[in-house]
Amino acid sequence: MEDKATVDPGPVGGPNRRVDASRFCGPQFISNLEGAVLGISEKNRGIPQKFTGGRAQQWLIHADPEGLGRVALASMDDGRYLSKDGDICVTERDPFYWNLQEVDHNIYTLSVTQDERIRAELPKILGSIMSLVYNPIDNYDGRLLILEAIVPESREILSTGAIGPYAYPEEAIYYTVGSPGQVIITNHMETDVYVSVSGETGEPVQFKGCPGVSLSWSREKDEVAHVSLAGGLPDLNNTQTFTAYRDKILHIQKMPSEPVWQGIMSVPEQESRYSPQDSDKEGFIGVQNNLKFHIYVFVLSSVLGGDTDIWTGRCTLKPSNKASWRRTKSEIVFVSVGSSPGVPRAFIGRPGFILQIDSLQ
Repeated sequence: MEDKATVDPGPVGGPNRRVDASRFCGPQFISNLEGAVLGISEKNRGIPQKFTGGRAQQWLIHADPEGLGRVALASMDDGRYLSKDGDICVTERDPFYWNLQEVDHNIYTLSVTQDERIRAELPKILGSIMSLVYNPIDNYDGRLLILEAIVPESREILSTGAIGPYAYPEEAIYYTVGSPGQVIITNHMETDVYVSVSGETGEPVQFKGCPGVSLSWSREKDEVAHVSLAGGLPDLNNTQTFTAYRDKILHIQKMPSEPVWQGIMSVPEQESRYSPQDSDKEGFIGVQNNLKFHIYVFVLSSVLGGDTDIWTGRCTLKPSNKASWRRTKSEIVFVSVGSSPGVPRAFIGRPGFILQIDSLQ
């Protein structure tokens, strides 16, 4: 039996089918694909807001009395309807009827009756005015989630930004609205992860993120997040770096894992970069951290005795810092980012030179 909420396909056909108000019961939250919900400004304009769950963010979806399958959106706060004034979205006393299309499972667009390619776009920037723009069918900016307001799960989803199963079911990561001045990372996987975020100024250099847990860092700008699977094999496939946007939440839904031991990757000496040591460090192997993360360094010692250090323990190097080890011959240097298991790389350390760590890729 055909879903009674589904009528004739839109002008482009395929999955883009117009839906009517019978699909929706009671007040609804309307969100863009970054988790910002449709609210009303003091000047009665539609704007994206951080989720609070109040009546000003709840909408009733009314049917077109002419039976044309269109819908009107009425605010639960003051009963005004989402309408248009030129190319911006406002609220007015009289109903305005939109075309509502489902372009993907649980993903919708609002468009004007005259041209369904002209859509109401809820911007990514909080407080910006919702506007009408020309959007091709494959443009994500005009896409919306509609979630039932009386369902506790809807409030949990929007308050935490956990919209991935609805908006990004196949994506490894996605971003939603966060908190001012914060980089937030949420682990949606069933395994622990270890995370380092660039720009760190103190200890610890890494944090464990259990399933369902959010981690946060205060940052003044966008940074880079280094994420690795806990307990995985130390291979590049178990580790990823992502942009960590300030004021946003990075949601991690899945990461590749390598079930077969591939060995520790080595960096050939001719592909490494060295600079001369200072004159008083000619018998030392130096390591300089040029990454944005803390790194862990091990320098092996195959010759003991004499002036050679016997210490081979782990050394933590902050960004832009360096350390030196007394050695009489070239030795293997293991370097990893401060995550478990990290991405160990084997370099050749040369006495009298500083090994420059510019990349671990």
